[in-house]
This record gives sequence, C-alpha cells and structure tokens, in this order.
Amino acid sequence: PTRRSSDLAAGKVGPVKDQGSCSSDYAMNANTIIESMIAIQTDSDPVPLSDQQIVDCSRYEDNDGYYLNFGCYGGRTMDSWFYGKDYGLMSEEDYPFKGRDLNCKYDQSKVKVTYGVESVEQIGGENGKATVEDIATAL
Repeated sequence: PTRRSSDLAAGKVGPVKDQGSCSSDYAMNANTIIESMIAIQTDSDPVPLSDQQIVDCSRYEDNDGYYLNFGCYGGRTMDSWFYGKDYGLMSEEDYPFKGRDLNCKYDQSKVKVTYGVESVEQIGGENGKATVEDIATAL
C-alpha cells in the first residue's frame, strides 16, 4: 500500500541523529529508513539500530572491497543497506554510536533486524532532492 506523509508525522521516524565529527550520515540514513519502514509496517515506534555497527563493520578494506564504505570518512547508503541485508543489524543499545572508527564488534546473537532488499530505486529526480511525499510513496 502507498504510505502517506501522515505516517511520517505519526511517530514513525526517530529523532535526528548527530554524527559529530564522524562522517557517518550514510549509516544513519540507511538505518533511519529501515527503522521507519519497520515502524510503519508494524505500526510501532521506531527501534534505533546501530549506526556504529555499519561504520565499523562495513568498511571497504575489511570486506575485500565489497561495500564502498570508509568508516568515519564516509560511505554509501545503498552499500549500508546491503551490509545490513547480508549480516543483520544490532540495536543502538547493544552497539552504541561512539562517533569514531573502532574495530568491528558484530555479534550475530544480538542481531535485532534482518531483511531482504528486492530493489533499490532513486527518488527525487536527477538532483536527488526528495520531498516528504516522495519518501512516503517510496515506503
């Protein structure tokens, strides 16, 4: 079903996250979308997922170049989704954000979310600027 912007206003998006000096917006973007999709589909509050897990565990050099993420030096939201699909995501509570590059502390027994990715599509036109309605429709 098509989602409405009212879904977004009804507590289905978590609070704004602060990346500090760690350029981890790619991880935060990926997790915020997954958190919101789950909240909308289950009619529940968003459960914060671990941004630090993506920062630490999906780095290019640690995964034979499979994911184009570079810890606190930036990365790609799409590769963060694929990392989450491949490994599952821990909660923010179990793997809190520290805002710096650390060694990966992934613990499969603490994975809270697993999902599949059927397709990835760009919304918002060529300039990449999506409106709330664009996002709500895509969810």
